[in-house]
Amino acid sequence: MSTPSHLLSILTEGVKINAMRREQRDTRCFLIKTRRIWAAPILLGANAFFQLAKAPLRSILSTEQWQNWEVECFLALHGPEGFAASTHGARAVAAEELPGTNLTDFLDAGRLTPAMAAAAARELSRVHAWQAPYFDGGWSHGDAHAGNFVIEARGDEWRARIIDFELRHLAALPAEERQLDDLVGFLLDIVGRIEPSHWLPCAEAFVSAYGTASLVARLPERLLPGGTAPYGQMWRRVQTGFLSRAEYERCMEMLLASAVFRRPEEPPAKAAPPHPFVPAFATAQPSELVAKTHSATGMPPSRCS
Repeated sequence: MSTPSHLLSILTEGVKINAMRREQRDTRCFLIKTRRIWAAPILLGANAFFQLAKAPLRSILSTEQWQNWEVECFLALHGPEGFAASTHGARAVAAEELPGTNLTDFLDAGRLTPAMAAAAARELSRVHAWQAPYFDGGWSHGDAHAGNFVIEARGDEWRARIIDFELRHLAALPAEERQLDDLVGFLLDIVGRIEPSHWLPCAEAFVSAYGTASLVARLPERLLPGGTAPYGQMWRRVQTGFLSRAEYERCMEMLLASAVFRRPEEPPAKAAPPHPFVPAFATAQPSELVAKTHSATGMPPSRCS
């Protein structure tokens, strides 16, 4: 298992291209995300890397276009539930704080469960149904790693919501290619951050819960080493946190030999290992697993002050 060192995390968190703060508005709490004045050269460098690595996404260089995209996506995806967002001055976006905890908090603590992974897949399936004007078709996120999901416990189940719209896929790509890239992005993000025996049941739950058979059927071509993915091996290594090739291949072979990719009439593959022991926390109730930091900010979950 490797320690993730994702370029995107370095850019958006380590370099701090955005400043974050909370603001109380009547009884509602908003997160104010302000793009720093010196962010432009960082974003230009990121786009140069994406192009070199044949990654199918780009940073949004124009501050105004970024503001409008963040607001448009937030309102389309979360506005129907009553959550609000708007531009805030010339360089900021104000988005209502979504309930829950950043999914990466659970992942980094080794407490990600199959039920949580399934909730992320259901959220991707939901948001992929939006017909976005920019894409002239089905919407996609472009950076669907665990840190861009907020998850909350709802009784015995989990509800995930997707957040942060800093990047977006190339508009020329067909919807199926972009949405498939979202699925691959999530799987590659988690594979390098938890042990293979823990990753497999989470990956199986994620694939099973997404539900669109046509996309799921194409995952093997993107996950197998040397497959037909439209981005280079450099980008794959970044997404997996520089996981070794041997460990990557082992994990993908386990997943592709599992029941989620097997036709009903096919017997289990002989090379497939037995299903690993599921850690005790994987069957714990959501209320037992709630982390202590909020969603996209790493801030404590207390209300605005």
